[in-house]
Amino acid sequence: SSFELNELTFEKVRRLPLASEVIENARFELTQRLERYSREHSVLFDEVMAHLMADFIPIVRLQALTGKAIIRSDNSVFEKPNALNMALDILTERGYTVVLDVQRRKLPHRIDRSGVVMTRESQVYEFLVDFPKPTI
Repeated sequence: SSFELNELTFEKVRRLPLASEVIENARFELTQRLERYSREHSVLFDEVMAHLMADFIPIVRLQALTGKAIIRSDNSVFEKPNALNMALDILTERGYTVVLDVQRRKLPHRIDRSGVVMTRESQVYEFLVDFPKPTI
């Protein structure tokens, strides 16, 4: 890349780490995070695990032949700090590739005396889960 770009451009671009550098320690960092979650946030870790087992795995099983599942959740556990990261890390540890999208929606809550519709924000967490599909 340094041969193809001028020096100024290369100096700017090279501040971004190479993909190979990012993934080099990713496995070690993943296991460290999981150990820290389990040790320092045990109750939340157990809540996230229970939600994954109860709500995610049945959907994954239904989609087992496709190797893909879209799971939408509005479970309040994900509003807690670290819960989304825990879920992503747990699923990654178990061999799933996961992409997360958080969708914020305004839902009608009530109508005030002047007829104005009052709304509240709701969040839906959409997990795109990929996993190896069987050969049939």
